[in-house]
Amino acid sequence: MEKEIAILPPQLFGSTAYYATAARFGDTAVDYSMRADKRFKSAHRYKIVDTRGEICLTMPVCHLSGQRGWNDVELSDHGQWWKLHLTALESAYGRTPFFEFYIDRFLPLLTDPAESEYRTVGDIDRQADRLVRQILELPPALDMQDVPPEHTDLRRHDFDSMNVEKYWQIRADKLGFHPNLSILDMIFNIGPESALVIRK
Repeated sequence: MEKEIAILPPQLFGSTAYYATAARFGDTAVDYSMRADKRFKSAHRYKIVDTRGEICLTMPVCHLSGQRGWNDVELSDHGQWWKLHLTALESAYGRTPFFEFYIDRFLPLLTDPAESEYRTVGDIDRQADRLVRQILELPPALDMQDVPPEHTDLRRHDFDSMNVEKYWQIRADKLGFHPNLSILDMIFNIGPESALVIRK
């Protein structure tokens, strides 16, 4: 039997399956002190779909060596990634019903790290998670110190292996339904209905 509280890994604009898991448990914590590991790119990468199919958007980081946690890994300004992300999001979702309604909430995250209060992977993931949970009407993540000894540890879980309820996607008629994209795909496509679909 699953425990009531789960520990999740940090994910940047996590997948629909990631937030479906958070909704199923109700109370979750996110471990931003997890050791930064190149194999877990979802801490600073998220997947969307545009006219050509799926693309991954990455926020580059300065270094991933040593024993540092995601809280301490600084974002790089390489390639002015924030401009590329915003252009890609506008191209992919600019015609969706809820893009203009929600995009302003996320704009503070899509800025030059040198001019932002979100300078590390932990900083940006934490704020992205707060914003998404508000939209999905999920409880805020617990602090790690508030997690009881009895919990479900999902820090190494493969969320991409999970099935999530299908929802309307703007390009599904041409590209088919794409599962397990970033939660941004669901939010921009179906808006407030996301809070219901994520719980199915």
